[in-house]
Amino acid sequence: MRGYGRSPPDANAPPALSFAPDGRTLATGSFDGSIEVWDVAGRRVRQTLNEGTSRVTALDFAPDGRTLAVGRTDASVQLWDLAGHFVRQTLQPGTAPVTSVDIAPDGRALATAGDDGVVTWRRLALPGPAQAVALLCAAVDRQLTAAERARYAPGSAPASACGS
Repeated sequence: MRGYGRSPPDANAPPALSFAPDGRTLATGSFDGSIEVWDVAGRRVRQTLNEGTSRVTALDFAPDGRTLAVGRTDASVQLWDLAGHFVRQTLQPGTAPVTSVDIAPDGRALATAGDDGVVTWRRLALPGPAQAVALLCAAVDRQLTAAERARYAPGSAPASACGS
């Protein structure tokens, strides 16, 4: 990201970008399939997400600012949990490259459009932070380490992250 203002045309410019609802975070997608999540004020990359090889074509944040919908040329849509750095769900809304994604203002629906002109929408049931941690605990079948708690369940007590 070059900073504020207008930049000259660049062949490596991100093909997709989206501001988080708080306006302090910007996600940019790339031709190589990676996604960079930027701290706008600090003008630095906060995290890089690499869970795909097809080009990123569309991005949209959920109202919680924690979930990012990522449309790709392989016709898939990934729902990323940015706090946990993992893909919550991968959807195949059609067979054509995804050209647009949009999460409803209440976070309960996702609309997509494909290169073939087909528009789809579906209900979303995004887990809240507590439910996401419970899913993580069930997946690893143990208590979280201190580092995992700090990353996935900040502010939780050691015994409460995955129950007692």
